[in-house]
Formats: sequence, structure tokens, C-alpha cells
Amino acid sequence: MISIMVPALNEEGPLKDVVLEIIKVSSLNDINVEIIIVNDGSTDSTGKIAEKLKSDYSSVKVIHNSRNLGLGKCFEKVIISAQGDKLLTVPGDGDMSSIDLALMLNNAYKADMVFLYFLNKEMRGRFRNVLSTLYNSLFFIFFSIYVQYINGPCVLPIKKLRELDLYSDRFSIAAEMAVKLLHSGCTYYEISGYMQKGADGSTAVSFKNLFEVCTSFIRLVVEIKLTGRNKYNKPPERIQ
Repeated sequence: MISIMVPALNEEGPLKDVVLEIIKVSSLNDINVEIIIVNDGSTDSTGKIAEKLKSDYSSVKVIHNSRNLGLGKCFEKVIISAQGDKLLTVPGDGDMSSIDLALMLNNAYKADMVFLYFLNKEMRGRFRNVLSTLYNSLFFIFFSIYVQYINGPCVLPIKKLRELDLYSDRFSIAAEMAVKLLHSGCTYYEISGYMQKGADGSTAVSFKNLFEVCTSFIRLVVEIKLTGRNKYNKPPERIQ
């Protein structure tokens, strides 16, 4: 079974459609999933909508955070409670298309980790693309990781995630998990897709997030190269 985390912060508009699309796509492709909505301290009707979905569909579970904790803390809670053997995150703002979702689900067992990268990078604009290129280049230089989109959607092995010590509170959690898993001996496979526009106002770019990304990267370098070098000493292995 594949566990699908849907993190949601004030996503009362798109949340229901996102969850119903996951149910539809997984059903059409005959894939068993559990959907875990994480209401990360929303101040709108996100929590009520999540509870209604839970009551209507047996595959839906809900975790409520009383305040906004960040994506990293949401992952920690889901990793503990998930019943599946694989974990995929589908943002609550609806920026993953049904086509890409089907690709991820159908290829979930191609390798330990299955990454999705986007071909239509123009959707993110010049500034976001510059940041993304710089970010990926740093992971190539420091960790010898050749993944197209280190911070992008990825199917992850839950059992191996539970063996990791994770520290990132916000968006850099994706890269932290990827680096640690890849250097723990996990294999990986990559799929290309096309990004679709999420809900208005949804963005990962803010001063707080950028600061957290920088501090988390420095901590990750220290851990991989120094304090945890005996644990994270395996080269990433690509599956063709």
C-alpha cells in the first residue's frame, strides 16, 4: 500500500478536489492507497473539510496540528502513523496533475525512491528557476547527487525513513530525506512530468523558508561529511 500525505495550510478551496482526484486516480489504476491529510494549523475551513472527507471515505485519515509546525514536522507525524510501505506527498494546493500522480503511483516500486521532475520550468518564473538551479548544483557539488529535482515530489520507502534522524522543520525536509536515503544505499528512479498551477497564493518562497533552507543545508553538510560519515557513506545508485 502507498501512503499519500496531503499537507494543507489554509487550503479550503482546492483540498477537496485534490483528495477526490487522488481517490479517482488510484482507483482507476487499481492501486491501494491511504490518504493522510495534515491540517497544519489552518485558520480557515481546511480542518472541517478534511474531517468531512474522512467521514465520507474510509481511505482518508486526518492529522490536525493546533498551530503551524511546518512541513518537516508534518512528515515526522506521518512517517510514524503511515500504514503503507511507500510514502508520496501530494500538495494540498493542487499543483500535481492527475497524469503525474498516475505516473508516480504506477512506478512507485521501480526503485527505493522515485523522483518526479518537471519539464515546463517556465511555470516557476526566472527567480524560482535560478534558485532551483543553484540549489541542485550545491547538492551535486557537496553530495555527488545527480537528481534532476532534489526538492521535488518523491516516492519514499517508509521503513528506511523510520531509521533516519530528521531535523528540518520546513521545506528543506525533502532534500534532507533524499540525501540521507540516497547515501544510505537506496536506489532511485526518475520520471519527467509537467507542473500545473497550484492555488493562488500558495508559494514555497519566503524569507523564513529561505533562511531555513540555508541553515538546514549547512547542518546536512556537517552531518553527511563529518558526524554521520560512517552511516551515510554509500554512493547513490540510479535505476535505468
